[in-house]
Amino acid sequence: MPGPKTFPRKPSTEEEWSFPYESESDTEGSCLVSTYADADAENEAHETLRELTQLMRELTVDVEEMKAAIKKISDNVAEFLRRQEDSSS
Repeated sequence: MPGPKTFPRKPSTEEEWSFPYESESDTEGSCLVSTYADADAENEAHETLRELTQLMRELTVDVEEMKAAIKKISDNVAEFLRRQEDSSS
């Protein structure tokens, strides 16, 4: 799976922000590219997704550890009850 895209940061000057077309008719038949703001938003979305993925991995491990601990406690309680039953017989 390819790594996440990294887009350039926001332009540093007003000139870089200026729109290259004077009117809507100048854009007919051409394709506009994403803005720097879109790129920043996508970078932020990828970062958020990576953080959520890591959190889900950690939660999955925590849940598995809890299941194992509950099973161990349950086994210990069952063993304790068996011993109680055996000693009263």
